Amino acid sequence: MKSGDILFFYGESDKGLVRGENQDSYIFSEINSSFFLAAVFDGMGGLSSGLVASTLAKETLTEYLTDALKNYGAKRIIDSKIKDILSDAVAYTSLIVNMQSLKLPEGESMGTTLAAILLTPKKAYIFHVGDSRVYALISGKLNLTTTDHTLVRYLLDTKQINEEEAEDHPLAHVLTKAIGTEDFILPDITVLNLSKVNSFLICSDGLTLHVSDSEIASVMKESLLPEEKVEKLMELTKERGANDNITVLTVSPDGEKTLLRKEHS
Repeated sequence: MKSGDILFFYGESDKGLVRGENQDSYIFSEINSSFFLAAVFDGMGGLSSGLVASTLAKETLTEYLTDALKNYGAKRIIDSKIKDILSDAVAYTSLIVNMQSLKLPEGESMGTTLAAILLTPKKAYIFHVGDSRVYALISGKLNLTTTDHTLVRYLLDTKQINEEEAEDHPLAHVLTKAIGTEDFILPDITVLNLSKVNSFLICSDGLTLHVSDSEIASVMKESLLPEEKVEKLMELTKERGANDNITVLTVSPDGEKTLLRKEHS
């Protein structure tokens, strides 16, 4: 973001109460003076393969975007070009993770979800793969800006099951798309104007497995500091069992620019 723009961001990641290792990763990165990246990666795979996948994806994506955007400013690049760069970045990241996955013993695999925002002074480019989510609080109303790439979401969209059947579906964990599971993956991309955006929340499914959208909305609307909102959502998740890793980030275009980070293993 250019000098003078104000950004408030905070994130926490925790292994939860059941898993022995935290395989989530996240990043806040000022790509250059015009672009800021916030992203969550939820790794999948046996032993520590999920952590390898999420870490490798984080590093690869950030490096790619830093190089691809180094000669651009927000006023010198159109939406379609940014979308192309993001698509290429995710495709390349998936290829790199997939190549690493091929080195695993036969029968093993790894991959990761991605939920991310590339911010410019006036717009947010939201891109994702998998079931990690990006929410936007717009004029006081919480909006889910991503659609889960899951089998259950597909069955719902094609009217093969109803909402009640989806709640406890035995295949709820099955993804239809993830970085690294194929050598070529493209993200869904949504562009928002920041003029009416109060804040964003990015999370892994460790949060949304236990905390409803209405509860997330209630916390996000409270007059709390970003770190207080994140900590409250983390505590709610733990009170309900926290059977997966949990990562929660908040980003606001209208707060004091500071980097406050906590990571728990």
